[in-house]
Amino acid sequence: MVSPKISVIVPIYMVESYIHECINSIINQTYKNLEIILVDDGSPDKCPSICDEYANLDSRIIVIHKNNGGLSDARNVGLDICTGEFISFIDSDDFIEEEMYEHLINIQKKNGSDIVRCDFRPYCNKKKEKHSIYYSNMEEKNYFELDALRALLTYKFSCASWDKIYRKDCIGNLRFEKNRNNEDMLFLYYLLQKVSLVTETNKVYYNYRIREKSISRGNNKILIDMLKNYYTIENDILKLDLPLINELNIYKITTFISICRAYIKNKGLSYIKEYSACCNYIKSNIYKILMCKNLRIRFKLWALILILKN
Repeated sequence: MVSPKISVIVPIYMVESYIHECINSIINQTYKNLEIILVDDGSPDKCPSICDEYANLDSRIIVIHKNNGGLSDARNVGLDICTGEFISFIDSDDFIEEEMYEHLINIQKKNGSDIVRCDFRPYCNKKKEKHSIYYSNMEEKNYFELDALRALLTYKFSCASWDKIYRKDCIGNLRFEKNRNNEDMLFLYYLLQKVSLVTETNKVYYNYRIREKSISRGNNKILIDMLKNYYTIENDILKLDLPLINELNIYKITTFISICRAYIKNKGLSYIKEYSACCNYIKSNIYKILMCKNLRIRFKLWALILILKN
């Protein structure tokens, strides 16, 4: 049986210190049928020339040089040209274990999955930390129909795009929304409506590098975009009358609490209007929040702390 091709899309911008480790971890995979698409998003450092050097060494590598358009735009460019039956996204400051794709494809073949997800570990200051919060005691877990979407909205399934392989046919014309942070959440929300089977393994194959200056470390825009994403998803669920109201409620609570915590923790953030609205919601619904069965304990504790601080 011919092994299916995986298109690995890597957006690259200002990661000169990490790019070698990232690309080496991909080209040294035990699974060889890869199409490696390096999207230079107008990086002003040595990344463009480094990408070209790798392309000269490995015929599986395709390099695209483009004007800076952001992470979503770079991923979309890769999606527009990829030819693999499966797709994977890798962030260019991260790296993967050498057997990642071999094992994920084997799981896909066994189950016929549309998406296969592995676990990840945070990687900070050259130290591998404990596994992610999504770790399961089950070696493999299957989600059927809307089950993965329910898990996504209740923070029981990773909202990252980079710890998964996807059947290309399922993605189709779906693309990441440009100029919006927390873009993975929207992408997965729409994608998980279209799939029949998602398989998750607790094996740790992805190393997620934590950087102080990383966009995901918290700023005004990412928190405002988290709120925008919630309202976009809420409108879609209500419009389509999807049976996800309970999960939507948990997603709302966790989003609002996360925004309030970030506002208090990072003094000087300038979204007082949004913070006040989220905080008032938490105050008005504190009993419902504390009684919510499927809400993680830490969110209940954070809600109580927010009430005490206000």
